[in-house]
Amino acid sequence: MSADPVPSPRADLAVVRSSCRTARRSLGGRERALAQEQIAGGLLGLDELRGPGRIALFLPTDGEVDLGGIHDQLLARRWELFLPVIGADTSMRFRPFRPGDPMVPNRHGIDEPQGDARSDRRADDLGVVVVPCVAVDRSRRRAGFGAGYYDRALADHTARTVTIGVAFECQVVDELPHRPWDVPMDVVVTEARVLRPEA
Repeated sequence: MSADPVPSPRADLAVVRSSCRTARRSLGGRERALAQEQIAGGLLGLDELRGPGRIALFLPTDGEVDLGGIHDQLLARRWELFLPVIGADTSMRFRPFRPGDPMVPNRHGIDEPQGDARSDRRADDLGVVVVPCVAVDRSRRRAGFGAGYYDRALADHTARTVTIGVAFECQVVDELPHRPWDVPMDVVVTEARVLRPEA
């Protein structure tokens, strides 16, 4: 009698992604609003966000954390705000934006600033990059949708660029499969805690 096949890390990760996406989409209006408020407070309380500097944020899709409520507070701290833009070659850069700027959807239907590509920045030109997560573990490894945009964008970032993952607590798992190209976050913020290396 043959043994049952051992699930591959790729298969396990697909299951984790699906489970975490379902969990975050299922958060109700009041519960979601409260969690996002707590995440925003956790972010703004970080020493790394005292400012001023350049910070990349993101616009939410598929139930991701909505950080729109902190834009004005970051501007008041004299941060320059950036959003990700993806290139035809699957690269990702970061373009300046301010609330109310004209936006255009990219090929995945996610809005990007309509501005001049000559003002785009690499991750290592920024002080902070705030990164969405589909799943994240206690070692601050994250999984995204699987296209690898953030992994490639952050692959060569320098120590002066702080990476901050944000997720709902329901997206935190004990351990994600380790892959050589994964870039662990410096900090992870959920509505319940802040994960750092020393934690």
